[in-house]
Amino acid sequence: MKTSIVTKSTGEVEEDYPVSSLPPSSTLSDAMDVCGGQSVDAGCGSFVCFTGGDRGSGVRSTVYNLPEFFTDSMRVMYSLFQSGKLTDVTLHVEKVEIACHRIVLMGASPYFRAMFTSGMREEGVSEVRLHYVTPLALTRLVHFAYTGEISVSEKNVCEILSAAIMLQIGAVIGVCAQFLESQLHVSNALGLHEFATSVGCLELARKTQVFVDRNFSEIVKHDELLSLSPAQLMGLIQRDEIHVRSEAEVYNAVVRWVNHDKANRLASLMECLGLVRCHALAPGFIRNQIKNCGLLAEVPQSRLHMQSVLSDLLQHKNVPVRWRADAHAQVSCVAFGVVVVLVVAVGGLT
Repeated sequence: MKTSIVTKSTGEVEEDYPVSSLPPSSTLSDAMDVCGGQSVDAGCGSFVCFTGGDRGSGVRSTVYNLPEFFTDSMRVMYSLFQSGKLTDVTLHVEKVEIACHRIVLMGASPYFRAMFTSGMREEGVSEVRLHYVTPLALTRLVHFAYTGEISVSEKNVCEILSAAIMLQIGAVIGVCAQFLESQLHVSNALGLHEFATSVGCLELARKTQVFVDRNFSEIVKHDELLSLSPAQLMGLIQRDEIHVRSEAEVYNAVVRWVNHDKANRLASLMECLGLVRCHALAPGFIRNQIKNCGLLAEVPQSRLHMQSVLSDLLQHKNVPVRWRADAHAQVSCVAFGVVVVLVVAVGGLT
């Protein structure tokens, strides 16, 4: 007995290996008995594991785990991508065109998977124009889809992260967030927090917020404070969680911010002072500000506000103050013109 193959090109019959030449009673079960049911080397560095079998039936099953197969397959796909062979979709961003394979894009990005399989208009077209991503970011992300490699730097990490969030490439989002977190500093924390919030990177936004809260005293000395919008500044100073040595640090941050662009920010002074815990300021500090702060002189309402606070302190009014919370719940009140802080431990026996 022998097997034969008919070639498509010539129709000629070519003889394959004669089955009759195989040794008798040569079965897989017999061959596997030599291994004694142990794990063996497949001969190419791969690990082979027997997962069981039925000795009564004479059949055994084996699972071969060949992780390098996927690496080699993607290497071939990347080679095809580089040579422009068998591509079936072209991505356009600005003036850049990238010819790709849909199957690779879908494997890397839920965004593309939905685009090409959910009945969207792009499902049946070979040209797709993308918006809200940069050519550099898209090029890097397509490279990642084929290779699993992504190169980020201080210059490109923000645009790559924005694009990765849009395309829903979780692995790249995680890498970029980790990189930005490693660059977190008192000189850039406000900007990083605003960026993370704006692009919807929630975990990075949470971590940068904690950093800002804990390092408020140093952060407000840097120039990023001066670029905040009124809403951003008020969102910052109203937080109970910011750590300050005294409320004067918050007050001084407001004054510094207004003075940087007085023509446009003076109108926000009173609203900002309303968020400063002014009754936690020392009477001497307030008296000095009323006398010497030019901003208070230019905004009579804010000057009257500070005079009212000083009057409360000097008249020994018991005015509750919501303290900037830290590890303990703190309550301040004014007693005999002095701010008294009561630390209340919260908890019980376990």
